[in-house]
Amino acid sequence: MKLKIKYLLIPGILIFHTFYTNGNPVQSDSILKLLSSADDSIKIELLSQLTGEYKSSSLEKCLEYEKQSLFIAELANRTDWMAKAYLRIGKLYHNTEMYPEAINEYIKSQSLAEQIKDSVLIGYIYHELGKSYLNNGQAQKGLSSFKQANQLAKLSKDTLSQILNHISIAELFLSQDNYDEAQIYLNQCIPCIQDVSNYKYYIKILLYITEIKIMEKDFTAARQNLTKASVLAQESGLNYETANILYHLGLNFTREENVSLGMQHFNLALEHANKYHFTDLIINTEQELSMLLENKGNFAEALSYQKHVYRLKDSLRIYHRDQKMSFLDMKYDSEKKEKDIALLKTEDAIQNASLSKQKRLRFYFLFVCLTLLVGAGFSIRAYYIKQRMTSILNQKKKLLEKTQEDLLKAEENLKNLADTKNKLFSIMAHDLINPFNALLGFASLLEEESNHLNKKEIKEYSSVIYQTANNLYSLLENLLQWSQSQTGKIITRKKMINVSKLVQSVENLFQVMANNKEISIYSSVDKNCLAFADYDLLSSAVRNLVQNAIKFSPSGSKIHLSVSCKKGKAILIIADEGIGIRKEDQEKLFRPDKHLSTRGTSNETGAGLGLIIAQEFILLNEGHIDLESSPGEGTTFTVTLPGKDKSIK
Repeated sequence: MKLKIKYLLIPGILIFHTFYTNGNPVQSDSILKLLSSADDSIKIELLSQLTGEYKSSSLEKCLEYEKQSLFIAELANRTDWMAKAYLRIGKLYHNTEMYPEAINEYIKSQSLAEQIKDSVLIGYIYHELGKSYLNNGQAQKGLSSFKQANQLAKLSKDTLSQILNHISIAELFLSQDNYDEAQIYLNQCIPCIQDVSNYKYYIKILLYITEIKIMEKDFTAARQNLTKASVLAQESGLNYETANILYHLGLNFTREENVSLGMQHFNLALEHANKYHFTDLIINTEQELSMLLENKGNFAEALSYQKHVYRLKDSLRIYHRDQKMSFLDMKYDSEKKEKDIALLKTEDAIQNASLSKQKRLRFYFLFVCLTLLVGAGFSIRAYYIKQRMTSILNQKKKLLEKTQEDLLKAEENLKNLADTKNKLFSIMAHDLINPFNALLGFASLLEEESNHLNKKEIKEYSSVIYQTANNLYSLLENLLQWSQSQTGKIITRKKMINVSKLVQSVENLFQVMANNKEISIYSSVDKNCLAFADYDLLSSAVRNLVQNAIKFSPSGSKIHLSVSCKKGKAILIIADEGIGIRKEDQEKLFRPDKHLSTRGTSNETGAGLGLIIAQEFILLNEGHIDLESSPGEGTTFTVTLPGKDKSIK
């Protein structure tokens, strides 16, 4: 009964609120008069008109009217009306920068729209939801929402909605400084916008492209876009767009270092913005003029502009703050009213249930109560006992599962530690001691017999000592890198890197070693091929692969290096004409628990760690390595790396 009374009081409440607003009183009064005798569908439409009346002057009034629309929709049990009401409420929250609240309202609207399978409404909700996600710092969810909205717009052949979705996606990429992706979506809009002849959005697209061209320093293309936009704005009488175009022309000329023309266009933009009170353009233009005047040494005029900018910003901040505070007050009042209504509903339901129950149980109340009490007592006791036992068993089960999982992890860790320890002891016992013995032996011989040796012999011994020391250094470096990877101390710092430049630097590093063995290194690289990887880790992996190719290649052979990008992947190939690898040995190459060390074609030694390190570093960069080899036919290693950050879709 109380709900019906509240429903009948809607027109009276609206009249009371309208008396204290800044909307058009004549038009508002005429709408309110119609409300008293209108049916539900007309009331929804009239309340929507009232929201439009107060949109620019009182957002709190708009929220009140939309809450009334939602109330009517709920009483009428109209899912479509409720979906649209939640959508409009979400837009009000978005306009007051309350993005989490806006997202919640949009999700409610989306759920209702999906129930009635209104694909056009769902697409519109996804678009608005994407804007709120983007402003709330959830760019990935925003992009997903825009793409879903665009897919629905394609299905319904709604060209204008497709354009709006493309613009929103482009704005998202521009906010991330991803100009290439933004340019793609903006270019896709141009043929469509020409079909629908919407000059306002066409100009907006041209201005975004202009900003990209200015960033790329393509000032000629920027001017061409601005000229086209200016013609469209003048033909359509779009004053704001005209002022904005003049502002961008000023930006283009100043970035082109044509300060005189830049200031002329800024002054024209400022004159136009002042004429029509475009505050945001006034602020942007006066900031640019202030900087230009300061660079010219005209500090007094620059300061004057800057002071005016600060005054405008303060005024806007105070206006938005007051508007948001009023909106929040209205929101909290509205929520309090809703809670009061829910409480009244609950009280009414309880009272009705109590009266009904008293009538039904009047003659046998005591008997039934006693029976229920006894039965309920036994049932509750049995239920709690069962729940307690179930809870105890579940806890013990979880404890056992956790203990088993911990034991398995501990066993695996102990095995890895044991393998690592055995590997280190094996290398230290064999691969480190033997080269040191050789190094000490030749050094001792050189010291004791230096007076009896000729220059050729001294150079020969010195060369052996240098080569042994160099091999020891390479071995120690690999041991250090491998131990760091085993203990998890390596931190990856991935970014977009030019793979061809990395490969060329490695090629230059090993050119002398290859020349000493009379081996030719040939490279074929895509100079624009990029990968998302850690430069140092990838460089270490490639060095080990190239050094391995030189080690096992005979004199006079060739090594081929190639870099290419295919299907979003960077592919690096190291191919040699060396001794090759047997099938049974290929399975041991990348296993740290299998010590496989083979001497090179010039009797070079190694610890067998190079390929293990290469594989682990490539895996740390989310890549993988493949091997093709046959004895006597050479070996080819293929490294595949991600061409972009996998976290961004």
